[in-house]
Amino acid sequence: MVIARTDALAAAGPDEALRRVEAFAAARRDAIMVERAVDGATLRRVRDAAGGLPLVVNCSAAGSPADPLDELGRAGARLVLYPVTAALAGAAAMRDATAPCCATSRAPAPAMSWTELNDLLGLPELADRFPDPDPGPAPSAATEPALSRENP
Repeated sequence: MVIARTDALAAAGPDEALRRVEAFAAARRDAIMVERAVDGATLRRVRDAAGGLPLVVNCSAAGSPADPLDELGRAGARLVLYPVTAALAGAAAMRDATAPCCATSRAPAPAMSWTELNDLLGLPELADRFPDPDPGPAPSAATEPALSRENP
């Protein structure tokens, strides 16, 4: 799948962005994304210029607030991306989780157990689907050299 993308809306204005969309449609791209086109009115203009090709919308946290998903869908969006939403939430959670460590010099109680984390990630199912064909011997003091200055 080839998603034709242009940043012309912010860089050169709507007329140039629409000219590029028409060129992408003429070149038979699979879908079109106009960066910063995150409102229904703009997307309808892009949809009309795209000749019915699916539209991809990038709702970046660094850009303008986007219209609600249902409005974007009515305007022609078929794929809506939120590229950093989870990363920002994760960073905030890490910041909040480590704040007590800095304040008290103690680690807080874990927010979830290792078993819960493994289950969330689907690791038990993966282990069942893809068993290790040859796990080899378990590490022991005899097979694992001790760390030393000569063997970091």
